[in-house]
Amino acid sequence: MSELIVSGDSWSFGSEIIDPSFKNKDIIDWDECNDEYRTSNIWPNILSNELKFDRLKNLSFPAISNDRITRSLVNYITKYYLYEDKPTDDIFVIVGLSSPERKEFFYKDNQGTWVTLWPAWEHNYSEHVGMSDFAKSYICYFNNVEEYLNRYVNQIYYLQNFFKANNIKYLIFQSFYQPTEFHNKINEWNDTPYITEWNTSFHGSGDTIDSKYYMGSSEPEIWKLIDSTRFMNKNEKNHSFHGYLLEQQIKDNNSYFVGLHPNEKGHKIWSDKLTNYIVKNNLYRKQ
Repeated sequence: MSELIVSGDSWSFGSEIIDPSFKNKDIIDWDECNDEYRTSNIWPNILSNELKFDRLKNLSFPAISNDRITRSLVNYITKYYLYEDKPTDDIFVIVGLSSPERKEFFYKDNQGTWVTLWPAWEHNYSEHVGMSDFAKSYICYFNNVEEYLNRYVNQIYYLQNFFKANNIKYLIFQSFYQPTEFHNKINEWNDTPYITEWNTSFHGSGDTIDSKYYMGSSEPEIWKLIDSTRFMNKNEKNHSFHGYLLEQQIKDNNSYFVGLHPNEKGHKIWSDKLTNYIVKNNLYRKQ
Protein backbone atom coordinates (compact mmCIF):
# COMPACT_ATOMS: atom_id res chain seq x y z
CA MET A 1 0.00 0.00 0.00
CA SER A 2 1.62 3.25 -1.13
CA GLU A 3 1.29 6.23 1.17
CA LEU A 4 1.92 9.93 0.62
CA ILE A 5 2.85 11.72 3.86
CA VAL A 6 2.73 15.52 3.90
CA SER A 7 3.95 17.78 6.70
CA GLY A 8 3.59 21.54 6.51
CA ASP A 9 1.75 24.60 7.79
CA SER A 10 -1.33 26.47 6.55
CA TRP A 11 -0.09 26.41 2.95
CA SER A 12 -0.32 22.62 2.95
CA PHE A 13 -3.40 22.49 5.20
CA GLY A 14 -5.48 24.69 2.92
CA SER A 15 -6.23 27.70 5.10
CA GLU A 16 -8.88 30.09 3.77
CA ILE A 17 -10.22 27.46 1.36
CA ILE A 18 -13.95 27.55 2.16
CA ASP A 19 -16.89 26.02 0.34
CA PRO A 20 -18.64 28.88 -1.56
CA SER A 21 -21.99 27.52 -0.39
CA PHE A 22 -21.01 28.62 3.12
CA LYS A 23 -20.74 32.26 2.05
CA ASN A 24 -22.14 34.66 4.67
CA LYS A 25 -22.21 31.81 7.21
CA ASP A 26 -20.08 31.71 10.35
CA ILE A 27 -17.81 28.97 9.02
CA ILE A 28 -14.04 28.71 9.60
CA ASP A 29 -11.84 26.92 7.08
CA TRP A 30 -10.93 24.12 9.51
CA ASP A 31 -14.54 23.48 10.59
CA GLU A 32 -15.46 19.84 10.05
CA CYS A 33 -18.34 20.70 7.75
CA ASN A 34 -15.83 22.35 5.38
CA ASP A 35 -13.37 19.42 5.35
CA GLU A 36 -14.64 17.71 2.22
CA TYR A 37 -14.47 20.87 0.10
CA ARG A 38 -11.15 22.05 1.55
CA THR A 39 -9.31 18.74 1.25
CA SER A 40 -10.54 18.07 -2.29
CA ASN A 41 -9.12 21.41 -3.43
CA ILE A 42 -5.64 21.45 -1.83
CA TRP A 43 -2.40 20.35 -3.41
CA PRO A 44 -1.70 17.26 -1.21
CA ASN A 45 -5.00 15.60 -2.22
CA ILE A 46 -4.76 16.65 -5.87
CA LEU A 47 -1.18 15.36 -6.11
CA SER A 48 -2.04 12.14 -4.27
CA ASN A 49 -4.79 11.41 -6.79
CA GLU A 50 -2.61 12.36 -9.75
CA LEU A 51 0.24 10.04 -8.71
CA LYS A 52 -2.23 7.34 -7.61
CA PHE A 53 -1.21 6.86 -4.00
CA ASP A 54 -3.34 4.41 -2.04
CA ARG A 55 -3.34 6.57 1.09
CA LEU A 56 -2.65 10.15 2.10
CA LYS A 57 -1.66 11.36 5.56
CA ASN A 58 -1.59 15.14 5.81
CA LEU A 59 0.01 16.22 9.11
CA SER A 60 -0.14 19.91 8.21
CA PHE A 61 -1.79 22.50 10.44
CA PRO A 62 -2.17 26.30 10.29
CA ALA A 63 0.46 28.62 11.80
CA ILE A 64 2.82 25.91 13.01
CA SER A 65 6.60 26.16 13.05
CA ASN A 66 9.25 24.04 11.39
CA ASP A 67 9.84 22.62 14.87
CA ARG A 68 6.39 21.01 14.82
CA ILE A 69 6.53 20.17 11.12
CA THR A 70 9.70 18.19 11.78
CA ARG A 71 8.62 16.67 15.10
CA SER A 72 5.17 15.47 13.97
CA LEU A 73 6.60 13.97 10.77
CA VAL A 74 9.43 12.06 12.44
CA ASN A 75 7.07 10.89 15.20
CA TYR A 76 4.53 9.60 12.67
CA ILE A 77 7.07 7.69 10.57
CA THR A 78 8.76 6.28 13.67
CA LYS A 79 5.50 5.16 15.28
CA TYR A 80 3.82 3.63 12.25
CA TYR A 81 6.79 2.39 10.23
CA LEU A 82 10.15 2.18 12.00
CA TYR A 83 8.93 0.97 15.41
CA GLU A 84 6.61 -1.53 13.72
CA ASP A 85 9.49 -2.64 11.48
CA LYS A 86 7.36 -1.96 8.41
CA PRO A 87 9.11 -1.38 5.08
CA THR A 88 9.38 2.23 3.93
CA ASP A 89 9.92 1.39 0.25
CA ASP A 90 6.50 2.55 -0.86
CA ILE A 91 6.03 5.78 1.09
CA PHE A 92 6.82 9.22 -0.23
CA VAL A 93 7.19 12.27 2.01
CA ILE A 94 6.71 15.90 1.02
CA VAL A 95 7.70 18.60 3.52
CA GLY A 96 6.43 22.15 3.02
CA LEU A 97 8.63 24.23 5.30
CA SER A 98 7.27 27.30 7.07
CA SER A 99 8.99 30.61 7.73
CA PRO A 100 12.11 29.85 9.83
CA GLU A 101 11.68 32.38 12.64
CA ARG A 102 8.66 30.63 14.17
CA LYS A 103 9.63 28.81 17.36
CA GLU A 104 8.02 26.23 19.65
CA PHE A 105 8.39 25.80 23.40
CA PHE A 106 6.88 23.22 25.74
CA TYR A 107 4.67 25.13 28.14
CA LYS A 108 4.39 23.37 31.51
CA ASP A 109 1.03 23.74 33.25
CA ASN A 110 -1.17 21.00 34.73
CA GLN A 111 -1.00 18.97 31.55
CA GLY A 112 1.63 20.67 29.40
CA THR A 113 1.44 21.61 25.74
CA TRP A 114 3.58 22.87 22.89
CA VAL A 115 3.18 26.60 22.23
CA THR A 116 4.33 28.39 19.07
CA LEU A 117 5.79 31.89 19.10
CA TRP A 118 5.30 33.99 15.97
CA PRO A 119 7.91 36.77 16.14
CA ALA A 120 6.69 38.37 12.93
CA TRP A 121 3.12 38.67 14.24
CA GLU A 122 1.51 40.84 16.85
CA HIS A 123 -0.16 38.18 18.96
CA ASN A 124 -1.65 37.99 22.44
CA TYR A 125 -0.43 34.83 24.20
CA SER A 126 -2.62 35.40 27.26
CA GLU A 127 -4.23 31.96 26.99
CA HIS A 128 -1.11 30.70 28.80
CA VAL A 129 -0.14 32.46 32.04
CA GLY A 130 3.14 34.33 31.66
CA MET A 131 3.48 33.61 27.93
CA SER A 132 2.86 37.17 26.76
CA ASP A 133 5.67 38.57 28.91
CA PHE A 134 7.94 35.71 27.85
CA ALA A 135 7.10 36.31 24.18
CA LYS A 136 7.99 40.01 24.49
CA SER A 137 11.37 39.16 26.01
CA TYR A 138 12.02 36.42 23.48
CA ILE A 139 11.19 38.63 20.50
CA CYS A 140 13.26 41.50 21.91
CA TYR A 141 16.40 39.57 22.84
CA PHE A 142 16.34 36.04 21.39
CA ASN A 143 14.61 36.23 18.01
CA ASN A 144 17.75 36.67 15.94
CA VAL A 145 18.82 35.55 12.49
CA GLU A 146 21.84 33.86 14.07
CA GLU A 147 19.55 31.42 15.90
CA TYR A 148 16.72 30.75 13.52
CA LEU A 149 18.90 30.30 10.45
CA ASN A 150 21.06 27.83 12.34
CA ARG A 151 17.94 25.95 13.47
CA TYR A 152 16.43 26.08 9.97
CA VAL A 153 19.36 24.67 8.05
CA ASN A 154 20.03 22.01 10.68
CA GLN A 155 16.39 20.88 10.55
CA ILE A 156 16.64 20.44 6.78
CA TYR A 157 19.90 18.53 7.11
CA TYR A 158 18.44 16.40 9.91
CA LEU A 159 15.39 15.50 7.80
CA GLN A 160 17.59 14.72 4.81
CA ASN A 161 19.73 12.34 6.86
CA PHE A 162 16.67 10.80 8.56
CA PHE A 163 15.10 10.03 5.19
CA LYS A 164 18.29 8.62 3.70
CA ALA A 165 19.05 6.49 6.76
CA ASN A 166 15.60 4.91 6.59
CA ASN A 167 15.34 4.47 2.82
CA ILE A 168 12.55 7.02 2.49
CA LYS A 169 11.94 8.89 -0.74
CA TYR A 170 11.13 12.54 -0.20
CA LEU A 171 10.85 16.11 -1.45
CA ILE A 172 11.26 19.33 0.55
CA PHE A 173 10.14 22.79 -0.53
CA GLN A 174 9.85 26.21 1.09
CA SER A 175 6.28 27.50 1.41
CA PHE A 176 7.02 31.16 2.07
CA TYR A 177 9.16 33.61 4.06
CA GLN A 178 7.40 35.92 6.47
CA PRO A 179 8.26 39.65 6.39
CA THR A 180 9.61 41.30 9.52
CA GLU A 181 6.56 43.56 9.65
CA PHE A 182 3.39 41.47 9.35
CA HIS A 183 0.94 42.92 6.88
CA ASN A 184 -1.58 41.78 4.32
CA LYS A 185 0.31 42.89 1.22
CA ILE A 186 1.44 39.41 0.27
CA ASN A 187 2.93 40.64 -3.00
CA GLU A 188 5.52 42.56 -0.97
CA TRP A 189 6.79 39.54 0.98
CA ASN A 190 10.43 38.78 0.34
CA ASP A 191 11.12 35.26 -0.92
CA THR A 192 14.86 35.54 -1.46
CA PRO A 193 16.46 32.41 0.03
CA TYR A 194 18.00 33.11 3.41
CA ILE A 195 21.44 32.10 2.12
CA THR A 196 21.84 35.80 1.32
CA GLU A 197 21.59 36.51 5.05
CA TRP A 198 24.47 34.13 5.75
CA ASN A 199 26.71 35.96 3.33
CA THR A 200 26.22 39.23 5.19
CA SER A 201 25.80 37.91 8.73
CA PHE A 202 28.52 35.31 8.96
CA HIS A 203 31.16 36.25 6.41
CA GLY A 204 33.32 39.28 5.87
CA SER A 205 35.68 39.46 2.94
CA GLY A 206 36.39 36.13 1.26
CA ASP A 207 35.91 33.19 3.63
CA THR A 208 37.04 35.03 6.74
CA ILE A 209 34.64 34.70 9.66
CA ASP A 210 34.50 38.08 11.37
CA SER A 211 31.37 37.67 13.50
CA LYS A 212 31.67 37.69 17.29
CA TYR A 213 28.82 35.19 17.56
CA TYR A 214 30.25 32.59 15.17
CA MET A 215 31.05 30.01 17.89
CA GLY A 216 31.40 27.09 15.49
CA SER A 217 28.34 27.73 13.33
CA SER A 218 28.55 26.32 9.82
CA GLU A 219 25.32 27.32 8.09
CA PRO A 220 26.78 27.97 4.60
CA GLU A 221 28.72 24.70 4.68
CA ILE A 222 25.71 22.66 5.81
CA TRP A 223 23.55 24.42 3.21
CA LYS A 224 25.92 23.20 0.51
CA LEU A 225 25.37 19.61 1.70
CA ILE A 226 21.59 19.88 1.20
CA ASP A 227 20.49 17.86 -1.84
CA SER A 228 19.62 20.45 -4.48
CA THR A 229 17.16 18.11 -6.21
CA ARG A 230 15.32 16.88 -3.12
CA PHE A 231 15.14 20.47 -1.82
CA MET A 232 13.10 21.93 -4.65
CA ASN A 233 14.65 24.95 -6.39
CA LYS A 234 17.09 25.26 -3.49
CA ASN A 235 19.49 27.65 -5.21
CA GLU A 236 16.95 29.66 -7.16
CA LYS A 237 16.21 33.22 -6.09
CA ASN A 238 12.48 32.63 -6.54
CA HIS A 239 12.23 29.18 -5.01
CA SER A 240 9.15 29.11 -2.75
CA PHE A 241 5.53 28.06 -3.21
CA HIS A 242 4.55 31.68 -2.57
CA GLY A 243 7.14 33.07 -4.98
CA TYR A 244 6.10 30.69 -7.75
CA LEU A 245 2.43 31.63 -7.42
CA LEU A 246 3.26 35.33 -7.50
CA GLU A 247 5.25 34.78 -10.66
CA GLN A 248 2.42 32.81 -12.29
CA GLN A 249 -0.17 35.33 -11.13
CA ILE A 250 1.63 38.13 -12.97
CA LYS A 251 2.27 35.94 -16.02
CA ASP A 252 -1.34 34.76 -16.28
CA ASN A 253 -2.95 38.01 -15.13
CA ASN A 254 -5.04 35.96 -12.73
CA SER A 255 -5.59 35.70 -8.98
CA TYR A 256 -4.11 32.72 -7.15
CA PHE A 257 -4.51 33.91 -3.55
CA VAL A 258 -7.35 34.27 -1.08
CA GLY A 259 -6.28 36.48 1.82
CA LEU A 260 -2.77 35.35 2.77
CA HIS A 261 -3.00 31.88 1.25
CA PRO A 262 -3.34 30.11 -2.10
CA ASN A 263 -6.85 29.77 -3.45
CA GLU A 264 -8.18 26.68 -5.22
CA LYS A 265 -6.47 27.62 -8.49
CA GLY A 266 -3.22 28.29 -6.64
CA HIS A 267 -3.28 24.84 -5.05
CA LYS A 268 -3.94 23.20 -8.43
CA ILE A 269 -1.06 25.09 -10.06
CA TRP A 270 1.33 24.09 -7.25
CA SER A 271 0.17 20.48 -7.36
CA ASP A 272 0.89 20.38 -11.11
CA LYS A 273 4.30 21.93 -10.50
CA LEU A 274 5.18 19.36 -7.83
CA THR A 275 3.83 16.44 -9.83
CA ASN A 276 5.85 17.37 -12.91
CA TYR A 277 8.96 17.94 -10.79
CA ILE A 278 8.62 14.55 -9.05
CA VAL A 279 8.11 12.70 -12.35
CA LYS A 280 10.83 14.59 -14.21
CA ASN A 281 13.41 13.94 -11.50
CA ASN A 282 12.24 10.36 -10.86
CA LEU A 283 11.86 11.09 -7.14
CA TYR A 284 9.19 8.45 -6.58
CA ARG A 285 8.14 5.35 -8.43
CA LYS A 286 5.41 3.12 -7.07
CA GLN A 287 6.72 -0.33 -6.10
